[in-house]
Amino acid sequence: MPLKHDADAIQSYMQGLPSSLNLGGIRRWWPNWLFRSDHVENAAKILNSGKLLSRAAAETGNLIIKDSGSPNHVGVLSAKHRRYVRL
Repeated sequence: MPLKHDADAIQSYMQGLPSSLNLGGIRRWWPNWLFRSDHVENAAKILNSGKLLSRAAAETGNLIIKDSGSPNHVGVLSAKHRRYVRL
């Protein structure tokens, strides 16, 4: 699979995360294991589209098949935070 045009910049950013977040000891490796949990049908749509979308963009595009977001969490998100991709 070809790399995105900004793959080097993303990799550089990820390598700098432990230092910028002051992650020491065992937590230093956490940025190597970013993950997203989602309903399998949503995950399939995400993988087939080749991109992660913010909740706002996914809602606008009617791309959320099964909403797996906790109402306790999603219900308190501001419009600003719905514009970011969660990992």
